[in-house]
Amino acid sequence: KKTILKKSEESKSILNIKPKVTNMVCTVDLDCVLDLRKIALKTKNSEYNPKRFHALIIRLRNPKTTAMIFKSGKLVCTGAKDEQTSRQAVKKFVQLIKNSGYSGIKMKHYSIRNLVAVCNFNLPIRLESINFTYRESCMVYSY
Repeated sequence: KKTILKKSEESKSILNIKPKVTNMVCTVDLDCVLDLRKIALKTKNSEYNPKRFHALIIRLRNPKTTAMIFKSGKLVCTGAKDEQTSRQAVKKFVQLIKNSGYSGIKMKHYSIRNLVAVCNFNLPIRLESINFTYRESCMVYSY
């Protein structure tokens, strides 16, 4: 009886778990070709080293987010913990680019691409059992 009761209590506690989003990745298309060097020279907290990475990186302090901006006009924003903060950050990045001489850019196709969330199950998770049970659905990597 104790094991049945314990499993029932565990099942109820699992249903009450609420994941906490710790990072959100979103993308937006600015619909124009950009001169990243020009933007880097006119913005603070930016770095551009095309030999190392082919994107301009700009960091905001508030909200604490980072953008990778590509010559093609694609912008990837990371670091937000919710959609509202993500949209606010993207608008700030777009304004920085506009202030660098690209007044005609537009935000097209805003999309959330990835979420990272954490939660505590308060019990052990047996990954081997999950892998065995769902092996047909699991991805296999070979090196």
